[in-house]
Amino acid sequence: SNARHFLGFTPAVRGEQQWQVVETSKMAGEGATSSGGSSQFQTMSMSLRLLNIFYLIVGIVLCAAGTYGKTSSQISSTAIAGGIIASGVFLMILAILGFYAAHKHHQVLLFVYMIALGLLFIILFSVSIACLALNSDQQHDILARGWESLSCADKSKFQHDWSCRGFQNGTLPCSDPSGLGAGPSYPDIPNIPTCYEHLKDRVQTGLRVAGGCGLFFSFTELFGIVAAYRFRNVRNPHENPSVFL
Repeated sequence: SNARHFLGFTPAVRGEQQWQVVETSKMAGEGATSSGGSSQFQTMSMSLRLLNIFYLIVGIVLCAAGTYGKTSSQISSTAIAGGIIASGVFLMILAILGFYAAHKHHQVLLFVYMIALGLLFIILFSVSIACLALNSDQQHDILARGWESLSCADKSKFQHDWSCRGFQNGTLPCSDPSGLGAGPSYPDIPNIPTCYEHLKDRVQTGLRVAGGCGLFFSFTELFGIVAAYRFRNVRNPHENPSVFL
């Protein structure tokens, strides 16, 4: 007993040393956990912000393309140009919302962002599948209905711009009930192709490109939904744990 007291290994001192070792181990474990949580938080936050920067750039490109197409007369339909610009504006607003929600770790805005992305994913995925699934007969019917809806002046302008005559029969007048004839002002040039022959390959290629791009963007939206859901459940290491929802 005297020897143990002389060497400083009394039961009280030994118990205090063991308690200090346990406390040190706890602090080391908490530090490692905090470091890992902080790294995960920063990684997910940065991923969401980069994704929304990408959406912002795409939105700007859509707005610029719609504006340029309308002003340069590449897109004659105001409704089509307006739809492209509106899609770009909506995507830009969604990107700004998602970027701010990820930067501030705002629970409510992240939830709204998830809902908006989910609706956009359903619409874009459905349209993309429809574009890829259209066969030649369905494409022909869509083009025929579009041609029938044009006025004689629009048909004539289209034929001049694209060097074609009629939809499938260039001998019918524009006043024909089928609406598939040539404009009255188009010059009589022999062996000129019909507008359907001129358009069908371009439309088929355009539908494939549009469907492929739509599928790509829809999967990025799915990634955004999953990332936002997981990010909502990650505690911000810079905030008080009592305010975490």
